[in-house]
Amino acid sequence: MVHPGADLTRVQIAYRGIDGLKAAEDGSLEINTSFWKACERRHHPYLSGDRRSARQRLTAVSKLLGEASYSFEVAEHKAEYAIIVDPTLLYSTFLGGSAGNNRYDRARDISVIPSGTIQLCVS
Repeated sequence: MVHPGADLTRVQIAYRGIDGLKAAEDGSLEINTSFWKACERRHHPYLSGDRRSARQRLTAVSKLLGEASYSFEVAEHKAEYAIIVDPTLLYSTFLGGSAGNNRYDRARDISVIPSGTIQLCVS
């Protein structure tokens, strides 16, 4: 949440351990590492305003600040409202168990099937 009157461009997000960050035409970010490429979808900020009214969406653009960091720029908006930057989490998981020793917690294969479900094969 960015409080009313605050400067959204001061909100800066940085990654550690990546090889580079690239802005895509659709507003998403491509995150490159030596092992994989990931995509961070475009953020959809909105004004907080009156909770009884519909959210007023803002048009936001990710602005690269360097090899591994970015901030946001938004079109003009009413400064008396807070801005909520609401990323979308597509899926998440936790790998590991209660064995107390990581050598017993191993994943052999992780994949996402067309339905979006994660398949995990453990040994």
